Amino acid sequence: MLIMLMNKVLDGLILSTPFSDRNQMRKLRDSNIPFVLIYRYVPGVKTNYVISANYQGAFDMTQHLLSMENTKIALLHVTPQHLTTMKYRILGYQEALRKNGHQVKNRLIKEIPYDNIKKTMEKTLKELILVEKIDSVFFLNNKLTLAGPEVLKRLNIRIPYDLSLVSFDDIDLFRFSYPTITSVSQPKEDIGRVAFEILLNQINNREAKMQQIVLPVKLNIRESCGSSMKKLFMKL
Repeated sequence: MLIMLMNKVLDGLILSTPFSDRNQMRKLRDSNIPFVLIYRYVPGVKTNYVISANYQGAFDMTQHLLSMENTKIALLHVTPQHLTTMKYRILGYQEALRKNGHQVKNRLIKEIPYDNIKKTMEKTLKELILVEKIDSVFFLNNKLTLAGPEVLKRLNIRIPYDLSLVSFDDIDLFRFSYPTITSVSQPKEDIGRVAFEILLNQINNREAKMQQIVLPVKLNIRESCGSSMKKLFMKL
């Protein structure tokens, strides 16, 4: 795909790519076509990029779950794990556990194949709930979050009474679902705007310095994370 783009006459590119091939990314960089990566970058290859604070968002969300007395927090991420988005979200989760005096249990970190989410999700959640006795689950992207509640409903798991649920990524549906879903939202509009500004600057000045920008994320605290609804139920 990158080779096809390089063969076209382009002023510049804004790319959101799952590619992790350093050689391809170096070829694109050396082609003299200005470009900016958004949401993720390729480690080891210096390029322009604009990303979200993946590490900090996962750290803060894990810390919030811990503050709500959740201690067995499962983390579900998609493959490929080498993507910088997944890598730094996992690191943020792990560091929040350590800083709050909890052991990182690798058996609570589960990988879900991107091309087989529904089938793998059911098997994984059953194991985590029945064997590991988790009290909360942190989905690392919205595709996982959309698939999770359907499985939990079949398992007769009530959110947030039986299990707290949170998501990295936010979509409008999460504000209107029942219960509403606690999430980390990425500054999508700001990412697009900043990427365009960088690209325009690169097009107008080929000697412009490359920029690596990390934009802050926001925690949206809603009903699914075991806040007042869960505490009230526990008192009954």
